[in-house]
Amino acid sequence: MSVAGTGERFVISETLVKPFGREEHLTACIPLKLDDKVVGVIAIFRLLQQKQALEPVDFELFDLLGSHAASALYCTRRTEVLS
Repeated sequence: MSVAGTGERFVISETLVKPFGREEHLTACIPLKLDDKVVGVIAIFRLLQQKQALEPVDFELFDLLGSHAASALYCTRRTEVLS
């Protein structure tokens, strides 16, 4: 499973592949994409106890995080280079 390589979101409920090793408890992995280039990933290992499953609004949030966090990460890196 390589979200950084493929740019495809991984959600445990959407796949038959079970994570193993260090990723055993991985629930979701969201690529941070800027112009179709992956600049990072967000990994979610467990849901809070009161949250039983992911809902459609969670996937919308993943999409927002994927694009906005990617922009923030890119801008941070550009600022470091210019300093």
